[in-house]
This record gives sequence, structure tokens and C-alpha cells, in this order.
Amino acid sequence: MLGNLNGSGGPDLMVNLAAGLTAFSSAGDSLPAFPKPGGGGTFPTLLDLDQDGTTEVLAGSSQDKILFGYDAGTGSAAGAPQPWPTYRGDFQRTGCAIDRAPVPMLDLVAPSAISDLTATPVGATTIRLRWTAVGDDGAVGRAHAYDVRDSSIVIDAGNFAAATRAPAGLPAAPGTLDSVTIKGLQEGVTHFFAIEVLDEAGNRSPISNVVSAGLSVVSPAAVTDLRVTAVTDTSLTLAWTATGDDGHVGRPQRYVVRAATNPLTAANFDAAPIGRIRLATTDAGGTETLVLEPLTAATRYWIALEAYDAASNVSPLSNVAQAQTLVGGPLGSSGIALAPGKNPSRIPASLYWQSAPDAVGQRQRLRIYDLFGRRLRTFDLGAGVGGVVQWDGDDDDGRRVPAGLYLLRLESGSRHTESRLVLLP
Repeated sequence: MLGNLNGSGGPDLMVNLAAGLTAFSSAGDSLPAFPKPGGGGTFPTLLDLDQDGTTEVLAGSSQDKILFGYDAGTGSAAGAPQPWPTYRGDFQRTGCAIDRAPVPMLDLVAPSAISDLTATPVGATTIRLRWTAVGDDGAVGRAHAYDVRDSSIVIDAGNFAAATRAPAGLPAAPGTLDSVTIKGLQEGVTHFFAIEVLDEAGNRSPISNVVSAGLSVVSPAAVTDLRVTAVTDTSLTLAWTATGDDGHVGRPQRYVVRAATNPLTAANFDAAPIGRIRLATTDAGGTETLVLEPLTAATRYWIALEAYDAASNVSPLSNVAQAQTLVGGPLGSSGIALAPGKNPSRIPASLYWQSAPDAVGQRQRLRIYDLFGRRLRTFDLGAGVGGVVQWDGDDDDGRRVPAGLYLLRLESGSRHTESRLVLLP
């Protein structure tokens, strides 16, 4: 028979042998209080000993004093010991099982629940969880795995399985500090976390204490060094130091660049008529570039940009850069410039001019002189940034000047530049 014979929790085994009632512990050791008087083979025991769904028959033999074990057949298990013989089978049909593999040990003890879980934000999209590791069986042994869950609502035992599973490492030794860092979380949301601990047998601990941590919205930082690095008559090349996804950390998703022919501010930025989207190509601290085209020749532009992250959080407006496109034609560089379209030239002669960068809003004039320094013709250019003057060969009094060499002078604010023109007959 099976039962608790020595106070260890059993199961211990008692059987009738020729020497009397003999008993063994669950580890197979003889119990010191036995043998006791009794007849061999008189009271066999029937029980599903190894939980395999069949009845095991344990019987002693008075002839050879050997303990025999038999399987009575599939589905023959009974909920309590049965008398022998039994209709569920006998040893003649199933054979001796004395050499069977050892009966497996069943692990029915679950890990303890974590009770000191904490959550701390460590970035705009990152939260670190910390706790004290528990054991495999209660507080004993190393657990097998963690099941960490994240949710935007409070987690409890009822909705734990429906929460989002978060990555977790292997459990640490019981009693030591354990942690996991969860990245890529949604900004501007309060996240709730809980953990269950598993052992190798699949036993789960109760749910841990539930903690929460809020993630604030962190927008990209403003670009502060937007600049123009190259100019043509139809384009401006821009460059700036990349900002981050969260402040100055990471990489934003995109930049929105806008330009206008009037000064830009945060109030009128969205209404600027020229706009381009530049996908970010480098992390914060790198260099981004963009060629803004096509643009109108001889035109001054104001340019600014905003940075956006993947959640469409937007940075403050950048610094405002400004530059003017070249006039084109014979003028191939920026800054104050003057040159005839063709030289020598017949009437009418095309005279290309470009203002000084610091002459915005100031009076500008183009004057024509003969070789004796006499001023023949003056053109008032207004406050523009460049253009083309068509000279019909007349002086200020309407008299036609003869063919020859003439001196050209552009006055732009406080600056001036000169050129020459050979006028053909």
C-alpha cells in the first residue's frame, strides 16, 4: 500500500513479504520501523503511481521476496486503491514493470510574485523596469523566464494576457536586482507594466505589483545654423547641422524647408510660397544639405526650416537665412557685379548688373562715361537686387553717342564696381 509512513509527506510504500510487512520511503530506502508481522502477497495495491493514465499494480511475492510492479492497461486508473484481483487488468496481460524508468518528479510549486517592481523613464521613448528576482520554487532556485506586459490601461490578473508583451532577459539569481530597458514606446502616453515569473514546468507566479510611468512629448530641437553655401541664377544650396528626434538626440523624420521673397517669421512660415520636404539622412550633429530650385534669377530670398519627428512633433523655427540668386548671363558670381552681355556690342547693348548684398532697400544707379570722364547716361535702378539694362546708345539728352570705348559704373549702396563696353557702329 502507498501512504505517508514516516512523516515526510510520502508517498511511502508498504508491502507484505515473507518476512512480514516491509516499508520503503519515496526515495527507496528501508524504513527502520519495519519489517512488521504480516503475510506476503496478501494485500496488493492498485494506484496510478506515475500519473500516466494507467493503474500500477504493486504486489509482493512470498517465494522470492521481490516487489513486482505492473501496468494494468490504458484507461484503467482508479481514483483510489482497489482490491486484487480487479477487472481492470492483471499482471499476466501486461507483464512485469520492475525495470521501468524512474517515475518523473512533478513540479507543482510556482515562483513567488515580484512585489517591488518600479518603472522609470530614461528617455522620450524609453522606460527602465527594476525589481528583485524571485526563485523557481517560491523563493528557491533560479526562475526560468519573465513575462513582461505593457499597456496604456491599468493591468490586472484578468487582462494581463491581453496586454502587449515586452522583451525581457533571463532571470537573475533570487534576491538580486534585475532590470529590463524597454525602448520604442509611444511618447505622450502613460504606460502600465506588470510581470509574471515562469519556472521550467510552466508554473506561473501571481501577477507582480503594477507600476506606471508617463512619457512626455519631446520635439526636435531648432536648427540654429541654416546657411546658404552656393548660389546660381536659379538655385540656392543650403546646409545645416542636423537636429535630433528628441531634442538633440536621435534623428528626426523630416525637415520642411520654406522660402519667400519677404522676411520669414514663425507667424508666416506656413504661408511661404516655396516649400520642400527633406527626409533626414543623418543623426543629430551631422550635416544636412538641400538644393532649393528652381528659383527666379536676380531675386532675394529668405529661407527657414522646421524639423518633424515620426509622431509629427515639430521643432521651433530655425534661424532665417537669406541670399539672392545671380542675375545670370555674364555674371557668374555672387556680390556686386556689372558686365555687358556682349562685348563688343551693337545697339541696343545689354548691361547686366547685380547689387551688393548689403544694399537691400538702398538707391542704386548705373552710369556710363566716355574716355574723358564725362558722364553721358544715368540709369536709376531702384532698390532691386539685379537685372538687365538695355542701352539704346543715347545720352541723357537723347543724342546718339558715337561708336567707341565707354566706361560703365554701378553704384549699389556704399559700394561700386566698374566695367567697359566697346560700342560698335
